[in-house]
Amino acid sequence: LQEIPYSHVFSCEIDPAKQAYLRRNFDAPVYADIVELAMAEREARTCCGAQVPVPSFDCYVAGTSCKDFSGLRSRHRQDLEDKGTSGQTFFAAVE
Repeated sequence: LQEIPYSHVFSCEIDPAKQAYLRRNFDAPVYADIVELAMAEREARTCCGAQVPVPSFDCYVAGTSCKDFSGLRSRHRQDLEDKGTSGQTFFAAVE
C-alpha cells in the first residue's frame, strides 16, 4: 500500500465546537459555512470572522449531517431537493 501525499489547506465547519477542534489540531483556515464558501469568488469568511483567500486545491473531502434525511424524523423527513440544512450542505459541497 502506497501513501498518497496530501496537504490539509482548509476546513469548513458550521458547528462552533467542531471549529474549535479543527483550529486546535490543524494549521489551516477554518471557514464558517460551506454554502458561503461555495459562492465565494476569491475570499470567504473564516469561523473567526476574517475574510481570507480561499486556497486552491485538487481534491475536496466532504461529509454531511444526515439529520434531515433520517427515517427517525419520519414526520419531517426531507429529501435533497427540499434544501434543508443537510441538502444545502450537500449541494454546496458538489458545486
